[in-house]
Amino acid sequence: MQFTPPERASYDAHVLTTSYLYIGRVEPIGQFRTWLNDSDVRGLCVIGPTCVSLEVGRAVEAGLARLYVAKSDIVAIDILSPAARQTEQLMQRRVPMTLTTELFSIKGQCSLMAELRPDQVLNLVRGPFLAVLQATIRPIVNMRPLPFTESAMLMLNTDHVKTYVTD
Repeated sequence: MQFTPPERASYDAHVLTTSYLYIGRVEPIGQFRTWLNDSDVRGLCVIGPTCVSLEVGRAVEAGLARLYVAKSDIVAIDILSPAARQTEQLMQRRVPMTLTTELFSIKGQCSLMAELRPDQVLNLVRGPFLAVLQATIRPIVNMRPLPFTESAMLMLNTDHVKTYVTD
């Protein structure tokens, strides 16, 4: 009997790093955020990426079939596919927050556990990626304009969060 691996879903996404925005498809194994928060997952493959430099004047990679990005460099992932967003098991509690990274201010509804106080987010959130719903992304440094400023569901890497406030 021959083993056939399960079919992997692939989803359209914007992968925002500290230097580039990669627009392409990603293939998580199982639920997207669970897979991202797995400590054994160290990178993400972007299929057929369009690579946009955030820095004016920096070269842009073209014609790549696949690009592997270190998870530690990912600031946020904008999940474009409604099918992918529907697979996410989010907490019912929504807390309006504004979170700041080195490059961006992100405002939206954070999906948090009921018992988690807002001042505990960076210490007690399970895994580095936090779901931010109805997010607005605004650069806070001089950079090339982003092709998107809003996200229905943004997976924010809390390792890049410098400050946050509850709204």
